[in-house]
Amino acid sequence: PHGLNDYGAYMTAEEYIHGVFLALPGDIIIDSNAYLQVMELLSSGNADMATTLSPLVNVADTHPVAKVEGLQAIEYIAKAPSQLDPDHLRDLMIFASSPKLFHYMRLYPNPEGYLGNVVEKIVRNHHSLDALLYESPWLHVGYPEDLLKPLPF
Repeated sequence: PHGLNDYGAYMTAEEYIHGVFLALPGDIIIDSNAYLQVMELLSSGNADMATTLSPLVNVADTHPVAKVEGLQAIEYIAKAPSQLDPDHLRDLMIFASSPKLFHYMRLYPNPEGYLGNVVEKIVRNHHSLDALLYESPWLHVGYPEDLLKPLPF
């Protein structure tokens, strides 16, 4: 719906979602195979959610960052620090989830209206977030300054 932040848009969609779904931002351009891969990752494991992470951290500086061990996110920072660790990966905010996401959104309310804050609390409270490593080029078109950055390919 027009005028909603991502958090509000997901909460509005809850009544229409009855199974596993893919949530994606409108400002990321990636290889379309990644959508299928993150859905397969979620269905093949026991995680509550799955997301897509990139080692190309400089493409955007407004998206969260995470650290992983194997396929599991062990740290997730919604508001990425200006100084990143070498093992940080950029979250593309392409999530696969079951309707359990809505349970977490109620469990961890977010007055800022940003889904990344909810995901940070999911990881911090030891719920599982699987991570697909996306190593192909991607483009963030959300902010004009990101379009001035060198292309990662």
